Amino acid sequence: ILSKCVPAAYQLSAELLNSVVFTMVKTSVTYGNDPHSAFAYAMYGLLLSDSPDTLDQGFRFGELGVNLLRKFHSRALECRVKHIFYSHIAFTRLPLPTIISPMHDAVEAGLAHGDFEFVSYVGNVRCICYLFCSPKLEDALREFDKELGLMKTLKIAYGVILCSIFRQMALNLSGNPSEPAVL
Repeated sequence: ILSKCVPAAYQLSAELLNSVVFTMVKTSVTYGNDPHSAFAYAMYGLLLSDSPDTLDQGFRFGELGVNLLRKFHSRALECRVKHIFYSHIAFTRLPLPTIISPMHDAVEAGLAHGDFEFVSYVGNVRCICYLFCSPKLEDALREFDKELGLMKTLKIAYGVILCSIFRQMALNLSGNPSEPAVL
């Protein structure tokens, strides 16, 4: 139940997010790990990654979340856990091109299990990473077009808006925008 509250807490208040995440971690430590512990530890890693002083600990907790995900074979939580780790933590220690493939896997898992909210989050970040890693802007634009089509099909307004903004940035960088300020 608490893991479903995380997106709202993330948007609403840092204090509320901290409280939700600490409760999830404390529950896992007290009663033992289960598949949802993977998300709890990944989120704790995200919180720790907020400061340069605790970046290493944040990375380790994020890795713990991904490793628990594998241990429990929890494909239903894969999109959430991988989004948190690869979109918010891993780029601090891993080369950007190496995190694109796990993000793609997260999108596939989220689609398979109906976790469309997190599909939109990780899918958009994956495209942004692709933009910064791709040697050709045309390749990045194709990824944005696919992502934008997916967000429209899933009717995720936030995903459509975010993808449109970064797609327009890629168009502007390409030097060929028909209308540079129009999404």
